[in-house]
Amino acid sequence: MKNMVRNLTLLALCLCGLLSYPGSALAQFDGSPEVPVLVQKADVVCVGEVLFVTPGALTKFEANHRGPVFIDARLAVAQVAVRGVFKGKISPQTITVAFYENVPHGGNPVPFTELAAGEKNIIFLKTTEDGAHFTLSQPSSHGKSKITIGDAKIGPIPAKTPPLRAVLLALTDALGTGSQPVKMECLDRIGSAGVLLYARTGVWVDKAAVAIRSDLGEPLLADTPSSSLEAFIRARVLPAVLERTMDSNADVRDQAVLAAGSLQDVGVIPTLAKLANKQYKPGEQGMAAGVFGQYRNPAATRALVGVLGDSNPNVRSQAAYSLRESADPVAVPALLEHLDDPDAGARYYIVTALYTATNTPQYPGTVLFHEDEDKYITTWKKWSADHQDKVAALREQFLAPLPLKAVN
Repeated sequence: MKNMVRNLTLLALCLCGLLSYPGSALAQFDGSPEVPVLVQKADVVCVGEVLFVTPGALTKFEANHRGPVFIDARLAVAQVAVRGVFKGKISPQTITVAFYENVPHGGNPVPFTELAAGEKNIIFLKTTEDGAHFTLSQPSSHGKSKITIGDAKIGPIPAKTPPLRAVLLALTDALGTGSQPVKMECLDRIGSAGVLLYARTGVWVDKAAVAIRSDLGEPLLADTPSSSLEAFIRARVLPAVLERTMDSNADVRDQAVLAAGSLQDVGVIPTLAKLANKQYKPGEQGMAAGVFGQYRNPAATRALVGVLGDSNPNVRSQAAYSLRESADPVAVPALLEHLDDPDAGARYYIVTALYTATNTPQYPGTVLFHEDEDKYITTWKKWSADHQDKVAALREQFLAPLPLKAVN
């Protein structure tokens, strides 16, 4: 009885404190944050099992920065049993978490996070001003501020594991033991971490990704496949994701292909090409384009060129599509060699990839191309004959080893 009174008092104090605290559970409406951003912003990252939730009164406030759109939300308080901590320190092991939960408004749910009793989640927390309670980090993100693990089993996290890797390890564990919704959500979140792997040399350097990795204590050496985070993902995360590409559920297989593509390991491009194509009818631009389109580094150019000769026309089309998006000039010799591809769709992407790779201002649309295809094919064959020295130099550059370049 005494413990019950103490807990109710604690909940009441937390609720009152949060209502008066301007930066508590009400977050900025800046879209769904990705895992690296959440890890970076949170004071604590933990696996928590929700014991019970105490709802509060409805609160009406403005939810749109562009205009006065007022919606109802319910400030709630949850008691959470901490099962594992990835970042920061928590004491005691049962904590009070405040958040705004979904309240139907006008027929649609408002964009706030929900916690439910019995759930086991990876929870991203920020401390309140009193330092004794927590709010969910970014609770306005349509449920993406928490990763529901549900019925999955989470293995032990090694001591001193950097926070981003700890979260990825927990997600990887859940892939092998969770239900279909758990697998889908974990694959989605694993894929979102792929933004950190865009940090490469040359025009593909993503300085924001470099900054995030630095803030998370993740070292970076551009263009080497053995740099710290890439090596960890290749050894621990990618095999589990690729295993799910053989899952019995088609939606899980699709999500796994996309997640594997997001992890930016160019070594699996040929494998992903085959897997992506299995889910779609020949000639349909879909999964393969979504996967290949994420690769924007010199090593990926070479891997994509390698599948331009694939036996499946859809795979060839999507490889050329991605080369068009990356606009890497070293792909020009290979693209010229495939101008006579037997598939019309592949020919279109090959020709348009030549436009972007040679920095030609505008390429034709599909209708215009197919109305007079011979004209475009002949033009590029003549261009090849007129620029033999340039083509030879690009081929030599393509075959040369990629330089390593540190990013500070």
